[in-house]
Amino acid sequence: MKANRNIHLDLIRGISILCIIFLHFNTAIARIVSNDLILFKHYNYVGSIGVSMFFVLSGASLTLSTQNNYSITGFYKKRFLAIFPLFWSTYILVVFADALFSQSPRFVGRNPLSFLLTITGMDGFLLYLGPNYYVVGEWFLGCIIILYGLFPLIKYLFIKNKYLLLF
Repeated sequence: MKANRNIHLDLIRGISILCIIFLHFNTAIARIVSNDLILFKHYNYVGSIGVSMFFVLSGASLTLSTQNNYSITGFYKKRFLAIFPLFWSTYILVVFADALFSQSPRFVGRNPLSFLLTITGMDGFLLYLGPNYYVVGEWFLGCIIILYGLFPLIKYLFIKNKYLLLF
């Protein structure tokens, strides 16, 4: 049986998406056209609000979805299937499009071992380590993967002692 959708979470998701679209739109307009055409003068704050709402939304959705019939292996399997097939497909599509339309090769001079960061979705989150294969904005994906990895521990601590978790 399919669970009922929570309209409140959908509303937060929609507002978050709009905030992030405004951030990327304004960034592109400011870089390519002119600062005079941006929608919000402090658009970085709008993007930060949208990303923060996505984190809160992820936590709320995970908590609601793991109330009944929770198993750690089932949790990780579901998250893996929700993230990686779409990520890998998108990544491959972007790499092929880049190879077709780019004037200069993107992947020359990169450490082949850093490709491991890419296939795990962590290269954007660990971009500061050096040149890697960051292509499709994986910084958020890396952060979500870390939070998903920590969620069973956080859930366990919350069930055992929510005050200890807050500490």
